[in-house]
Amino acid sequence: MQLDAVLAANDGTAGGAIQALTEEGITGKVIVTGQDAEKASVQYIIDGKQSMTVFKDVRTLVKDAIAAGLDMSREDGFRYEASLFGVLFATEDQKEGMRAFIDKRKPLFKNR
Repeated sequence: MQLDAVLAANDGTAGGAIQALTEEGITGKVIVTGQDAEKASVQYIIDGKQSMTVFKDVRTLVKDAIAAGLDMSREDGFRYEASLFGVLFATEDQKEGMRAFIDKRKPLFKNR
């Protein structure tokens, strides 16, 4: 079986794919993409191990959601909120918030 690409939902998953590709000796021969623009992934891009990442500015998404929500029915608003939840739940800040909650400490958000 030939693997052409890994289109990961986030950079953490992309990093796992890169690790597996490295173990197989095919790093850089398979396109790997992710999301969140994590520092490690930016370095992977520089090193030629990852093809791209996507930065999602949560502040912009929130402003857009509020503006769009004003023109929607309640049912459409719930559907839109559910779709945004999936996007935002994969952010670095979400992961940090959950870690901080579990560790009983203040989160150190980076707007990523």
